[in-house]
Amino acid sequence: MDHQEARQLLETQVEEWRHRSYAELSQEVGRWRRFETTGPSGQHYEGHIQVFWQGGAHGPVKVIGSIDDGGWRTFVPLMTGFTVTPDGSVGGE
Repeated sequence: MDHQEARQLLETQVEEWRHRSYAELSQEVGRWRRFETTGPSGQHYEGHIQVFWQGGAHGPVKVIGSIDDGGWRTFVPLMTGFTVTPDGSVGGE
């Protein structure tokens, strides 16, 4: 797996979620969203976005994205994420 390519593809997916409001993200808590994408190299990747409460309901929302190539990296995917507080502040991982 090309880590740089995978990281760029994951960041693209997570960036779409970073633009969502706290209210929108709150509605996604407990859900997993799966995505598939192909990098410029032609390599196929699979990923997930998970949203959950951080520290309790109606507190900060944590968004975690992961990506792998379907091989052994499935057990150790690349991951990134961010947190959004109820006032809309966004923090990195």
